[in-house]
Amino acid sequence: MLHLWLQDVSCQFRCDLTEVLFICIHADLYNIEKAIEISYL
Repeated sequence: MLHLWLQDVSCQFRCDLTEVLFICIHADLYNIEKAIEISYL
């Protein structure tokens, strides 16, 4: 499945695509493009 791994200096957590917009996006709005890595599991 496709999961988004958000990695930042102060946060590291896993999100489903169904919740990424609500849970992950707030973690680092300014560096979100650099913070998101897409992995196919």
